[in-house]
Amino acid sequence: MTHWSTSPEQSSSVFCTSQPLELHHPWNCFCQAGDRGIVFDGKGGYDTAFFEAFPREPLSTFIRGEGKDIVEAEEAGWREWQKNLACGEHEWERRGYRNGAGFCKKCGAFKPSAFDPLEKCVVCGKATYYHEDAVGDWYCKEHVREIPLVNWTDVDWIMAYKDNETWDWKHKTGRYKA
Repeated sequence: MTHWSTSPEQSSSVFCTSQPLELHHPWNCFCQAGDRGIVFDGKGGYDTAFFEAFPREPLSTFIRGEGKDIVEAEEAGWREWQKNLACGEHEWERRGYRNGAGFCKKCGAFKPSAFDPLEKCVVCGKATYYHEDAVGDWYCKEHVREIPLVNWTDVDWIMAYKDNETWDWKHKTGRYKA
């Protein structure tokens, strides 16, 4: 797969080659596209060309377009963005999301932070969707290092291993070194 990006130096990976993306609309944000992406739709999935934009103003959102090629996918994304912009006053609903994300009832726009998360940090009670431990307890960014070792997930162990240089192993405080 070939991957195109508005900043290819930040998006190359072992899975694809990255090239500069030629935009056909004034997105004014990070955009990326691919000539072949896999979509899992509950019916087995399909391959499609795709275009993704991550605008922050006037609405922080995620836009995705699909098509037979990248130009058609960008056009589909641009139509979606214009519909979002023309909506006016968005009316947000959760649609089952607990992490604070919401969708506009009128235009379908997605907003990652439309609401406060429904989960609460078990240490301080602050609304969070930062990290869930192995038994379903939630921790905010400030208290994530206080997860009891018996409740660590595989991801926690991997992160601790990768953080080896900054983790305070000597004192086992669960805090970063100052």
